[in-house]
Amino acid sequence: MTQERFPDFFILGAPKCGTTSLFSWLQAHPDTYLPVKEPGFFSPDILELSRHPGAIRTLKQYLDRLCPPDAAGKMTGESTPKYLYSEAALRALSPHAGRIKLIVMLRNPVDLAIAMHAQNLRQGREREPNFERAWSRGPAALGDRLTDYRFWGQPSVHLARWRNAFPAEDIHVQLLEENMKNDPAAAHEEVLSFLGLAPHRMDSYAPQNIRKSYRSARLKSASSRARRSVYRALEVVGITPQGTGILRMLEALNSKPIAQTNSAASVRKELAKTFAEDVSNLARLLGRETLPWPDFKLHRAHRAETEEA
Repeated sequence: MTQERFPDFFILGAPKCGTTSLFSWLQAHPDTYLPVKEPGFFSPDILELSRHPGAIRTLKQYLDRLCPPDAAGKMTGESTPKYLYSEAALRALSPHAGRIKLIVMLRNPVDLAIAMHAQNLRQGREREPNFERAWSRGPAALGDRLTDYRFWGQPSVHLARWRNAFPAEDIHVQLLEENMKNDPAAAHEEVLSFLGLAPHRMDSYAPQNIRKSYRSARLKSASSRARRSVYRALEVVGITPQGTGILRMLEALNSKPIAQTNSAASVRKELAKTFAEDVSNLARLLGRETLPWPDFKLHRAHRAETEEA
């Protein structure tokens, strides 16, 4: 564990890659202190949170929340996947190289782009319900990283920067399809070993943060506005917002799992073509010939057929 007051580890990576599940398993370990999953404090260049109700606004607030005196002797950390893509986060964390550890979670960028679109729809950031049209449009607004699906699907450049700044032995990479989905218990044990924590098997490895949609978009919008209003009112009188149970209950009643659907083959081919070079670079960066993502095997086969013709 680090000698100064600072988190011992960070979970980075692409969103929707199993980071919520992994963090919840680490929270259950008796030798960790992990009160906040995704503070997003170090990545204002991706998403500025300082004006959001209940946000952590200063480094002192951040350290008081994540690394208080009560956490002495326990491993501390957080999980903000967006840090992988954030130049601001890299600048903030790189001075701690050699003292902190990084867990990087990745997945098939084709599936990632589609999942990011679904998440943005659910959270009200995306207004175009059709992924193909949203993809063709580009970012919903100038400089909007969250709706720039090409940006999220090309992690190799970002991972290369982190690997240049941190010792190789302090970065552990997992692929969603190969680790978390295939054998979550083994993936969990790998991370515990990497962090130097004792083995700790969970009773259940059921996935967390399953994709949801809402039965009523109006109710979702109204509950979000109500939550923000309550949080602001509490902050004005000096009370730190801790969540509103009634609003959480309404949101739970209004939500439903998203049925898994297959995007059109033509759309997946277009995405695979866009991301192919980055996937090749990522494979080389990880010292592998291929990655377990069928879209790119199909893309290579199609390209070979075209060249032969």
